Amino acid sequence: MLGQGFVNSYEALTALRFLLGFFEAGFFPGCVYLISCWYVRYEMQTRLAAFYLFSVLVGGFSSILAYGLMQMEGLQGYLGWRWIFIIEGLITQVVGIVSWFLIIDFPDKAQKTGFLTEREADFIKNRIEKDRADALNDPLTWAKFGEHLKDGKLWAFAFMFMSTTTPAYAFAYFSPAIIQGMGYSGGIANLLSAPPVIFAVISAYSFALLGDKYRLRAPIIAAQCIIGIVGLMITAYHPKSGVRYLGIFLGTAGCQGNIPAILAYQSNNIRMQSKRSVGSALQIGFGAIGGIIASTTFREVDAPKFVPGLWTTTGLQLLVLALLACTTFHFWRRNKHVDAGTAMKPIEGLEGFKYTL
Repeated sequence: MLGQGFVNSYEALTALRFLLGFFEAGFFPGCVYLISCWYVRYEMQTRLAAFYLFSVLVGGFSSILAYGLMQMEGLQGYLGWRWIFIIEGLITQVVGIVSWFLIIDFPDKAQKTGFLTEREADFIKNRIEKDRADALNDPLTWAKFGEHLKDGKLWAFAFMFMSTTTPAYAFAYFSPAIIQGMGYSGGIANLLSAPPVIFAVISAYSFALLGDKYRLRAPIIAAQCIIGIVGLMITAYHPKSGVRYLGIFLGTAGCQGNIPAILAYQSNNIRMQSKRSVGSALQIGFGAIGGIIASTTFREVDAPKFVPGLWTTTGLQLLVLALLACTTFHFWRRNKHVDAGTAMKPIEGLEGFKYTL
């Protein structure tokens, strides 16, 4: 990040962007995996939401920060865009160094670092064992890796996540351009991009609280999908700028809110640490594809309304609903067999385990 502020060629910038992506690729799935190993299933969505939505909130103000850093144009002979990379790169380095001392290991190792006493660590592990019996270390092997990839659920969760990250990326990237197309200047458009993000954070965390309290996943995802679709269509077609701006609020809230919801949906319905690591990597990897789709379907030629891109993201929300219907029916049917005592084999290899709907 820091080095990008000093490049003098396209080739150097491309190389640094590649390195940035390469080294940060494991960060998000690693964090999701670590969080999922600490909490029981019906505490999961609020924790994942808190982790993810903090980054969304910071990202929502990044356009304002970028606008402020651009005012450093000419300082020390550097262009404004260079200062964005320099300052944000320095912040990232400081946070990274501090995080080395703050990030806590898995529950079965936490007492070794002094974060927990042995009694506290045992309490955490016992909670996890009682909830889903996967608190103990489960090393990933190539055989397990191949076996986990045969589970169709993981692929359904991955496609759902990709379909949700696409509009989330789209609003993050292109909200300023859409707002600017309503007649505002570039600076004002950047400022007006922040309120929809704040609303999305409040909405998403509220849905997360409801999901954990009532032990629901699919209805929460479906509701936010519908909110997202309504927002996308309003943004695409309503003639009044004020109403289109409302559409950005709804679209951002629905799509951003479903990211922790779908992460929790997967986390609640798989077991064993090795499977969690594979599922997390697969899901987040597909999520990155959503960023590619967003950047290629929201074309400059379609500005300022970006109707083809908005339709693409709407179609992906419909795909989420279709996959959600299939997984929910499958989970409901398997749970019904468990309740009736007619299950051919235990769900996720654990007697009495039931899927979260």
